[in-house]
Amino acid sequence: MKNNIRDTNNKELQEIIANTILLPDISNLDCLHEPITASFGLLLLYAQLYHYSENKERLFSKIVDIINAIRPLASLYAQNRNIGLFGGLCDFGISLLAINKETGTYHRLIDSVNTVVASEAADNSLLLENKIDSKSISMRDYDSILGLSGILRYLLLTDSELYRESIQKVVDALIYLSQYSTDKQEAVPNWHIQKDNVFPYEERESYRSGMINFGLSHGIAGPLAVLSVAKLQGINRPGLAEAIGRLIEFFLCFVQEQPDGEVYWPSAITGEEYLKPALSISPHKRLSWCYGSLSILRSLFLASKAVSNEKIQIWAVNKAIRFTKMPLEKYLFESPTICHGYSGALILFESFYRDTHETAFLDAIERLQRKICSMNSMSYKYGFQNIDWIKGKYNIEDDLSLLSGASGVLLALSSRYCTCSYLLAHLLIT
Repeated sequence: MKNNIRDTNNKELQEIIANTILLPDISNLDCLHEPITASFGLLLLYAQLYHYSENKERLFSKIVDIINAIRPLASLYAQNRNIGLFGGLCDFGISLLAINKETGTYHRLIDSVNTVVASEAADNSLLLENKIDSKSISMRDYDSILGLSGILRYLLLTDSELYRESIQKVVDALIYLSQYSTDKQEAVPNWHIQKDNVFPYEERESYRSGMINFGLSHGIAGPLAVLSVAKLQGINRPGLAEAIGRLIEFFLCFVQEQPDGEVYWPSAITGEEYLKPALSISPHKRLSWCYGSLSILRSLFLASKAVSNEKIQIWAVNKAIRFTKMPLEKYLFESPTICHGYSGALILFESFYRDTHETAFLDAIERLQRKICSMNSMSYKYGFQNIDWIKGKYNIEDDLSLLSGASGVLLALSSRYCTCSYLLAHLLIT
């Protein structure tokens, strides 16, 4: 399959995307023996490139084969209430929505997915509120990966009138999450996670007084982003604007500005650090999608836009521009991937560029494209590898998923030349 990516003179980029898709382990993906996230990621990639493909019939045949192969497993996910936005039924659904936009197919399957998601979302909203009251929440209850933030972002892509009741229930639950409760005469955020619910388990001793998580993937930046998107889409609920304003204030309270103007946040703090902010708190300096400053700035941009706070909106853009001027090695990446690598920074800059048309973002995108292309090898199973530094050594994996694999890298590389609206929504950055 050769792809004609529009509006690009970057032949190297075009060839890398086309040739990587032709790799045998991608073009003939063994769906039943690979993680299902590989199929979800590849479906979204095929949908994004479909309009520009010279052989749409062949590409659609591949789409049909993948959907037919994973459909029974998706049905099992529905039965087991596995509906998360990453690796769950919403992940399947967002790929189907993107395919439907290009081909006009799979209406009934999408309706089936949406019905299950809407029903489970309503139930999970009540469950979250009960867990807040009993102080037993975990990040999986509300986060972007498996929780209500990601689920709400998916529902906002569907018929908001048809699923209005479920959407309202999720919004209300996240508004409640954004509030504060009194614990031993101290005001504590409702998103404070008790030690016994901290994940992964090995981190529990480091968070004996509980955890307050900042990240877009697992922390409170996810609810802030999706509540902001909801308001921007015209969803109106009592307390919604106040919730967004409250979370903006929370992030501004903990921002750490460096002498050269860069801003960072911690990835998470303990309950004790929250109550005694004078304690030294280490900032998270890797500019990753999951926990980095760029994704938090993007959430603050959406939030300030939603509540018409032009001052914070301009501040967020200017601070994001500051990162475009940094040498790439200061991003602290090892991997080309989205979650904690160069593709995540690329797609975040892309989202800022589309809203602002600031050329600094475009310059950074082009630098990142060159860097990512330099990490491609046709000797790798999927053309790109996921690289991380874990416990003092490199962990290198062949992965095809959206967040940690080659499909996400290819989606990010093609985002400058494709609409990629579903990719941006999937990542909660638009």
